[in-house]
Amino acid sequence: MDQARAQVDAAQRALAQVPARFDEFVKRAGPSVRESVSFAAPSKPVFASGSPEAELFALMGEAEKAQSAQVSFGIGEAASEAWESARAEFNKLAEQVNREFLHFAWVETTQGGRLLARTIVGWSGDANSVWHPDVTPEQTRAHGQSLNLVLNTRLARLRLFTSVATGAAKLSVLLTATPAGAVMAWKYVQQVLAQGRESQNSSKQT
Repeated sequence: MDQARAQVDAAQRALAQVPARFDEFVKRAGPSVRESVSFAAPSKPVFASGSPEAELFALMGEAEKAQSAQVSFGIGEAASEAWESARAEFNKLAEQVNREFLHFAWVETTQGGRLLARTIVGWSGDANSVWHPDVTPEQTRAHGQSLNLVLNTRLARLRLFTSVATGAAKLSVLLTATPAGAVMAWKYVQQVLAQGRESQNSSKQT
């Protein structure tokens, strides 16, 4: 559970950087977009090689080339598999958020097939808990820890979804003719999260 909690905390820290990074990306990429529809590489790199911003910029270039050639949005054969994977993952996230719409969190703690505790948290913040009469203090603490982890995970997932949605809106000023901004934003945010995990692992090793 400690590892899961650390992963959620790291995701929250990375997501906190996303809005400002999107703003900076749009600011820096805008002039280059205007210069070339094909996103030909400028004399000086716009973004550091291998960075999430560089990957997003290249992906947008492929999208623009496909759009300008009046072909279906496939981003080329070489990238189609990665693109379809990103789109499928984004759709899965949207489905998860949709399934969780009724209740913000529903957490049950069981032992040996016996329900020990159940807590339902509504979107208004109201919580309703039901406890087994024989529940022990240790089991009560375990349920509380599980509930806290689930709540933080839900918050991170919602923050992820809203980060993608707002990022897609910001990208739309650069790609007004492309309907794939949400998937591009999703792929970018995933790379930012991966960057955050790598940073966390590096700090642990030092």
